[in-house]
This record gives sequence, C-alpha cells and structure tokens, in this order.
Amino acid sequence: MRNELFAKALRVEVEELRAELMLGTVRELTDAVWDKLHKETQILITPGEFYELIAKEAEERQWDLKFYRNKKNEPVQNLFKKVIKQICKSHSISLSNDALSRILNEVRRHYGEEAILSAGLYPAEAFRERSKYDIPSDLGDTNSCFRYGGCNEGNALWLIEEDKKYDRAKLVVFHYQSGSRVGYGRCWVYSIPGAIYATNFYSLKFEIKDDRFSKPIVRLIRRLFDLSENVKFATGKSAPLPIYLNGDGIVIYEPSQWESSAHVLDAMGQLKSKCLWCFEEVEIYELRKYDEPIYYSTVGERVNGLIVCRNCSYQLDDMVYCHDCGEVIHPSDAHYIEGVGYICDRCFDENWFYCDECEEPHHRDYSIVTPDGRWLCENCASKIGAICEICGQYYYFDDEECNIQEYTINRGHWLSDVHICSRCAEKYLYSYQCHQCGRELHYTVMDFRNSERVRDMVRLEECLDCYCKRRRDAFDEAFENREHPSLFTYSIDPGERVLREILSME
Repeated sequence: MRNELFAKALRVEVEELRAELMLGTVRELTDAVWDKLHKETQILITPGEFYELIAKEAEERQWDLKFYRNKKNEPVQNLFKKVIKQICKSHSISLSNDALSRILNEVRRHYGEEAILSAGLYPAEAFRERSKYDIPSDLGDTNSCFRYGGCNEGNALWLIEEDKKYDRAKLVVFHYQSGSRVGYGRCWVYSIPGAIYATNFYSLKFEIKDDRFSKPIVRLIRRLFDLSENVKFATGKSAPLPIYLNGDGIVIYEPSQWESSAHVLDAMGQLKSKCLWCFEEVEIYELRKYDEPIYYSTVGERVNGLIVCRNCSYQLDDMVYCHDCGEVIHPSDAHYIEGVGYICDRCFDENWFYCDECEEPHHRDYSIVTPDGRWLCENCASKIGAICEICGQYYYFDDEECNIQEYTINRGHWLSDVHICSRCAEKYLYSYQCHQCGRELHYTVMDFRNSERVRDMVRLEECLDCYCKRRRDAFDEAFENREHPSLFTYSIDPGERVLREILSME
C-alpha cells in the first residue's frame, strides 16, 4: 500500500492492527483484573480460581482471549462481566454499576485498538528536507533536539553522513489511522547486516511509545529492512551510538546471526565512522557528542551536539571563538584584542589594523587612511591632523603643501567649528566682520547658497548673537507698542517674513 504521504518513500509497509492482548499471557490479564475486583469487593476467591473460571467460560464460548473481540465481534468485557456477576451472586456480594465499570475498564486497558499503522522508509536527509520528500513538517517532533537550532542538531548531521557514506542510518515515518483519528510519527533506524537499532520515537495525535504499538512497530521495521519473521527484539536498550538516544531504543536481530542484543550493540560500537571535525575514520566507540555550540564550516554556522572523536573533543575544549565570524580557533593562532576577544587571521586582515602611530589594534570602521597610505586610529589621527570639512581629505597639521586649520563657520542657526584645508578655504570660504561687536566669522559658498538666513547676516554684517539680539529687541518693542497685536508669541521666530515686517517699521 502506498498512499500520498509515502509517495517518495524508498519502501512502504502496512500493519493492520487488531485489538490484541498486550500482556504476555492470559493469566497475567486475569491476575490484573482479579486485583481490581478484590479492591472493589474484597472477594475471597484466589487469583487462580478466578483464572480457572474465566478460562472455562472462554473455552465454552470458543473465545481466544488474546484478542479483544471474538468471531461474533463481541467485546471481551462481556465474558468478564458474566463471570464477575456469577461470582458476586454466589458470594452474596452487592456490586454497583460504577464498580463494575471500573473493573471492566481494567480489562479494556490491557488490549490494543483496531487501527492501520503504515511505515515509510526514507533517506536520513529527509529528516531535514521534509518538503523535498512530501513529508508533513510536524511528525510530533516540532521541538525535537535534532531540529535546526536544537541542542543535538549535530546528531542529525552525523546520521545523514552515516547514510550517505555507509548506508546505515535511515528515517522511518509512521502513519496511524483509527476510524476518523489520524496521526503521524517517526524514528531513526541504524542498521547492520542481520540487525537494526531503532530509537528517538516521536508522534503526533497518537502515542507511538504506548506498549500496544511495540510489536506492530517491530513487525513493520523488520519488514522494511528485509529481516525474517524469526527475529528477536529487546526494548529500552541503549546503544554505543554517539547520538542522543531518548531512552526508547529497540534492538531487532536475527538469532541465526547474533547471539543476543548485547552482541548487536557491541558490534555497532566497533564499526568505523567519521569524525565531523577532523573527518578521520575511527570506531564509533571513539565518537562522542560535543555539547557546546561550535562553528561548523560545512554548514557555515554554529551547531549544537556535533559528533566528534575523542581527540578532537579534547582539542575543542581548549579552543576559542573568533569574535567576528564565530569560527573555532586555537588561542595561539588568534589575535587577542583587549575588550573584544579573539580574532582569527582572516577576520583580522579584513576588519582590523594596527595603528601606525600608537601601534594598537583597531577596527577598520574607525580608522583614517592618510594620503601617504598610513592607517591611523581616530584618536591618533585627531592629534596630528584632521579631515577637511569640504573635500573630505585628511591632512597633517604640518603639511607644507596644503595647510589645514580650524574655522568657525556661520551655518545660519548655529556656529560650527570645523577644519578646512587651505585649497578649499581659498576656493569656497569667505569671511566678514560684525559691524556691531567686531567679531570675525566665516561662511562657505554652499551655506550662502542654501540659507537665506546666512545671506541676511552677511548683508547686514552681523554675527549670530548680534543678529538674534536685534531681532528679539525688535519683537519686544513691537509688542510693547502694540503695533502688531495680531502677532502671537509662537510667531516670534527667526523667520524672514516677520523680520522684514519689523525692519520696514524702522
């Protein structure tokens, strides 16, 4: 069977689930129900006697108690209900309907449910490329630690490499349907000849870790990997794989090839695999999960839970991160900058420099390059030279060819102290003297063109202070004489229209 969900699967298997007894034997079932019956009624018959009565009734009614329903589609509670009522009647025990319901619920709890469970086999990369394989984005593992940015993201990278290089790791996707209820799930499977190890089970809208699914899952997975019907399996096993195992591992193996599940797991640990840091092949026993986030050049970002060999793990403990790019480097191969941290050679060449004056390291964003090719930090540059406000070139204070000096420039509404080189000063800078206070001011051609206020001050030969004082005095006089009663205080503004009105009164 291949539905749309498994259209791009490597292989698909389907298991039609029946409501089977999840306990090992019928006696275990009757013992559990007797315990519930005893708590409700304090009945004096023994568990053995209860088992015999149930077994006798099942034989007379030709009922296989390993299944929830008989051939007539009757639920197994009917059989237990009949026997329990007979026992209560013979012992003169009054049993309420609520108590009887609780006992019968105990019976149902030990049986699975009727459903269809399908499984599709995918390459390991499908875990991270679900849209490519038409797999739902959420298989119950939205917050899985293996996902992008998860604390074990590097584990998935290792499994994907194991699949590509050795064809060992695969992703299994499950589809569950019981009536109108539909669910999804997934797990990782690591395989070797004659055996597999399945772990990290997650699900959505059905509980894949429920005991009722353990045997159906084993049957599905063993068929996906072409194992025989004679396999043995052990649940809850932990393997020597370096990944996070979630504590739900299942070992499935051919008893004709392996003595026990322990031998399977030991063989897995002895396999050769690749360290994701040095890319050397070592035994899986030598690999481990590096918990700290580490810059991994293969993906171009920091990765949590990268799988590395023991030697690399020790070396990484001594490594530091480049402040600029995040790459892992050894301190001896890095530049250390006080207040910043370690910088790798590549980032230092691109982003940093040593000031030719103070010889301290500085970021290039805060640097000055002189006409003669020297790199200076801003502090040193301001001591021996300046940047011309107009042309943007840097000049030394002692430059004989082009001198640079500080000028006070009238901007119209404020004064600016800026540096201008002699070439630009000669071409663009003009000066005038205030006829009232005698102060000398400068203005540029650009400011004269762009500001009508600058033009007025130059025409009136007034500095900014004298210009503003005369305007305030004129406003005060106008209001005191009520010659302009329509003016409001907010109109007392250095606007040229009001200025002309006042000047025309003089």
